[in-house]
Amino acid sequence: MSWIKRMLGLSEKMQPMSINDSNFQEDVIRFRGACLLDVWGPNCQPCAQLAPVMQEIAAAYNGTVRVCEMNAAGAPRSTARLGIRGTPTVVVYRGGAEIGRIVGFKPFSFWQQLIEKEFAQQLAEANKEPTEGPEVKGGPQPPDRPFKPTTKAAKKALKKARQAPDPPRSGRTPPTDGADRNGM
Repeated sequence: MSWIKRMLGLSEKMQPMSINDSNFQEDVIRFRGACLLDVWGPNCQPCAQLAPVMQEIAAAYNGTVRVCEMNAAGAPRSTARLGIRGTPTVVVYRGGAEIGRIVGFKPFSFWQQLIEKEFAQQLAEANKEPTEGPEVKGGPQPPDRPFKPTTKAAKKALKKARQAPDPPRSGRTPPTDGADRNGM
C-alpha cells in the first residue's frame, strides 16, 4: 500500500519520536542537531491540542529538526531531571543543550517562527546544494558519513556574515541648525 501512496504523492504523517527514561539521554541530549521535546500529560487538554501541531512540525521539518514527545507520567526520572512543573512544556535544544522552553499551547505559526529564528543557519545548510563535494577537497568521504566543510570554509562564512551591513537605525536625525533639542 505504501508504494501506491508514493505514486499518488500522498505521504504518511510524520510522527514525533517517542522518548522515555531509557532513550532520553541518547536521542535528545546526545543529539547534535535541533530538537523540540514536547512533554505532555495523559489528561491534559492543551497537550491534546498541541499533538497535531507537533505532527505538522515533524512533517514540515523532517530531517532538519527532530521533534520528540515524552509522556511525563511514563518518564518520571527525565521529567524530574528537566524540572517540568506543568504540561504541555516544549523544551528546545540545540546541539544537546537546552536553549529555551515554552509552557502551554502555541499554534503552528509560533513554532514555525521560532524554528526559523533559532535554527536559521541549520535550515540554510540543509536546504542549499553543496558548493564543493568530497572529490574537490579532502578526497572521497566514506558513504556513511556526510561531507563536512573545512574549517577554512566555516571561517570564510563567518567573516562574510560579520561584514554584512547593519540594518538601518531609526529615521530620526540630530538637529543641524545649532538649536538645542527643546526648541529654545
